[in-house]
Amino acid sequence: MIFPEIKYLYKYMPFTTNTVTALVNKKFWCSKPENFNDPLDCGLRLLSVMSKAAFILANEDLLRLARERKNEKAVRVLSKLLRELKHSKIQPDELINYLAEKRSAGYAKELQEIGILSLSEVNDNILMWSHYAEQHHGLCVEFLRSEGNDLAINEKTLPIRYSIKKPEIAVDELVLGDDSLKKEIRRSLIYTKSNDWSYEREWRLIVEKGNIAADINSQITSIIFGFKMPIPQRITLYNILKNGASIKFKEAILKPDNFGLDIVPIDPEKYLHPEPPVDTPTKARTTPTKISKLATKRSIPTKTTKPPMRSKK
Repeated sequence: MIFPEIKYLYKYMPFTTNTVTALVNKKFWCSKPENFNDPLDCGLRLLSVMSKAAFILANEDLLRLARERKNEKAVRVLSKLLRELKHSKIQPDELINYLAEKRSAGYAKELQEIGILSLSEVNDNILMWSHYAEQHHGLCVEFLRSEGNDLAINEKTLPIRYSIKKPEIAVDELVLGDDSLKKEIRRSLIYTKSNDWSYEREWRLIVEKGNIAADINSQITSIIFGFKMPIPQRITLYNILKNGASIKFKEAILKPDNFGLDIVPIDPEKYLHPEPPVDTPTKARTTPTKISKLATKRSIPTKTTKPPMRSKK
């Protein structure tokens, strides 16, 4: 197990029916490289260089196949070609280059059939939450990486090596190399990616057949809600997963002072049993009395009554 300090790996996901199914069944989609958002992913540059020995060996393989299929014409042609090659000092450059191109195309096609589950070392990358978790409305799944599970087996899961250039492999190495060399070549092609993607800090789990949901044999330890995930969706996930293995629930929140996220623990029970709103005391409304109304009115001088007139005698 390399890099034992990496205890957890993370998968950013949108909230969809497929995501919920994956969490319930603990099987996650392993996509073929041809479906990736980076057209250069799993790209290779096979150098069209092949020695005479490699060319002869490749044709011996073809001859063996022709005999198995009882293709008499192919057997005659290949047998003659091999006899001439073995006794000739001439390098058949045109034939070698042709075979190199064919082998390059065949190997590239073979790589496109594998399945890859992309994971990350980090759970708080703003861009990954935006790209892969539905603009922060989705979630992030935390997997335990420990001895014995698929995420800790070097033959299945390794970190990406970021580079400016594609890996360059000579066809000689594919044809004449032993199994260990071919395995290293395959790794370098699968686990090399452009420097532009280095912020993802990606790890890849590989399965032999792509476009399937695979059991990755690793415990889910936490579910992290995106900071924009609606409450009903949080409740759905909690109700589905709370009775299973001991899964913790967390949420991403915005940092108050800078551009970043904090991942903090939460208790989803608060969504099921929200606290009642606290009543704020209101001031008693006083109805002004007639006196106070009168007091507020502008004082108007009262009219004086005239004294009664005396009667004339």
